[in-house]
Amino acid sequence: MICSTERLKELSKIIDKIKEKTFDINTQYKFIKISKVIREEEELINEQQFLLLKQYAEKNEDGQFIVNKSGGFKIKEECVEECGLKIMEMNNRQITLPDIYFSLDELEPLGLTLGELELFEPFIK
Repeated sequence: MICSTERLKELSKIIDKIKEKTFDINTQYKFIKISKVIREEEELINEQQFLLLKQYAEKNEDGQFIVNKSGGFKIKEECVEECGLKIMEMNNRQITLPDIYFSLDELEPLGLTLGELELFEPFIK
């Protein structure tokens, strides 16, 4: 199953939310398998983001990244466009998740919202 990098964060949040619930062990195992791949991808994404920061972010005299007013990192003025393109490229990268499927009956006891269920739609058969 193919998923964009950007979508991984939302899937991860939902899986973290349902970790506290008790439900069928087989369904739990499916979520564990998906979660494992997501965590590995998130580690790679974090490494890529740090490399982008090192390349494009402004630093103060102490070598610390400068934080802007909105809480993000300040990007060197001459690199804003190039950095934006790199971020878009990273967010649009396609990730292969395991071909694991859920029935609606398996997901029903989890109390997912419509938006959460929509994110898992590719996993539903």
